[in-house]
Amino acid sequence: MTKKIFQNLNSKISKFLSPNSKIILGLSGGSDSVALLHLFLNSENNYNIIACHVNHGIDIDQSRSHEEFVKKLCKKTNVRLLIKKIDIPKLSKKHKLGIEEMSRIKRREFFEESLNKFNASKIVLGHHLDDQAETFIMRLIRGTSLVGLESIKELNGYYYRPMIAIEKNVIIKYLKNNNLQWVEDLSNNDSKFTRNFIRTNIIPLIKQLNPNFNNSIKNTIKMIGNTNTFLNKKVDKFIKNKVIECKNIKIINIEEMIKIPKALNYAIISKVLKGYFSLNDNLIHKNIEDAYALILSEKPSGQVFIKKNIIVERGYKKLYIYDLKKIPRNNFKYDIKQYHNKEFDFFKIFFTTKLDKKNYSYFKLGLNDNIVIRTFKNGDKIFYSKKNKSKKLQDIFVNEKIPKLARHFIPLFVVGNEIIKVPFVSAKSVRESTRKKDKLIGIKVTSNLLKKII
Repeated sequence: MTKKIFQNLNSKISKFLSPNSKIILGLSGGSDSVALLHLFLNSENNYNIIACHVNHGIDIDQSRSHEEFVKKLCKKTNVRLLIKKIDIPKLSKKHKLGIEEMSRIKRREFFEESLNKFNASKIVLGHHLDDQAETFIMRLIRGTSLVGLESIKELNGYYYRPMIAIEKNVIIKYLKNNNLQWVEDLSNNDSKFTRNFIRTNIIPLIKQLNPNFNNSIKNTIKMIGNTNTFLNKKVDKFIKNKVIECKNIKIINIEEMIKIPKALNYAIISKVLKGYFSLNDNLIHKNIEDAYALILSEKPSGQVFIKKNIIVERGYKKLYIYDLKKIPRNNFKYDIKQYHNKEFDFFKIFFTTKLDKKNYSYFKLGLNDNIVIRTFKNGDKIFYSKKNKSKKLQDIFVNEKIPKLARHFIPLFVVGNEIIKVPFVSAKSVRESTRKKDKLIGIKVTSNLLKKII
């Protein structure tokens, strides 16, 4: 039975990896990775195996012993071996992460560095069905999304886990049948680690109620995966057709989001936000809830800080998602020395002396009048009457429903202390004129960013 399972597995691997493929194989020296190495060494497809071993530096004697075992194994089987020594306890303390999580992060970094360095096809790991059941329970306890409940995917980008549907006891039988040696990680018996506690205390109790628990989890995860596949197609279609990106700002029409179910909204927000997160960061459910609350809010504007510089902002009928560090600078100041057309980071200005009222605004300027382009400041006013009547720009922006995000991107044209032009709003200054007897300069501003934001 065990032999047949692994024969079928060999056939299945051929569908994911072409003959002679170069692979990175995670080799701890434990039962799972030793079985995996033996499986690939005995394949007819002649895979080019590069084994990667991480010495975590947790238990010095055990780490050294495992490293020596792996060295001897690879020498005996003529497999190239890469070893990385890491002080996980020190890094764990520095980054304020658990030993398990820090180890996982550093292993992945090493595997991916090796994948890129040697231009390999896949990173192959020895996860099995028992690992899958443990991960499912662990994520259920901590709270997760439908995507999280898919647990460990067989194929996930560069990562391939061919034994994910095989139970641990089958792997042990395979090793014994082939007279293979392996090492035991003593920390696997330490119940202070969440996964170990679940393995040794929770799963045995569950199996008293359902001896076939592992396969039940496998079937459940398969159904969750089918649901996620369907949902992802919907999400990708929405993002492709409805999410606009300009200058690193993602823009979504709120009316489009209100039309669709809450579950789909959550999935869309989650996928867009995850684009701003690194592998080591976690998007929590509250982040998604807070962003969705902005969509339903009766207030015209609002802002949620997801993490550090990542912001979800509502501005009237649109939702904006952006990283503060990656959007254009919005505190600029430029002196216009000559009336030549000029392109800036996210807007263009055009000057003319010809009359084209459809596209240009015209202004009376004296010989000594110099135009400065700057951003909005609190208290800014525009004078619209010769009698020094003015109106605050803040009030104009509110009346014309200019989103807060856009206000600090709008280039204001200033002469002395007087604002003469505010693009993208209807307010006109006292300097604006179309009388032919006046000496006029025409100004036009275009901005793809502002057009999309507003």
